[in-house]
Amino acid sequence: MGEGFFCLPEPYGTVLLLALFGFVIAIAPPAEAHAKGFRWWLWAVPNLFGLVAIFLLPSARTPGLTKDQRANRAQYGNLAGAAQSFVALSMFVLGVVRHTTGWW
Repeated sequence: MGEGFFCLPEPYGTVLLLALFGFVIAIAPPAEAHAKGFRWWLWAVPNLFGLVAIFLLPSARTPGLTKDQRANRAQYGNLAGAAQSFVALSMFVLGVVRHTTGWW
């Protein structure tokens, strides 16, 4: 029947794999940020760096933390999310500008 991915005909398996990968990159970082006690919307710009970084950061909801430790972890996670989102969004905008105008 099919020789492509998931035993589907050739173009459909690849499309399904790319859609699954895109869904994971877009949904996993904000969901994990919310679960760890960070602001999810700071992690909402999809990129591979954010996907890896969110799983390496310590949780702000770990039991046994003091209020100050919890606040410091949440602040650090929010700062990391804002920084990676800013870099990813800037790279996207610069790529669009470069492609459409030929500048740079």
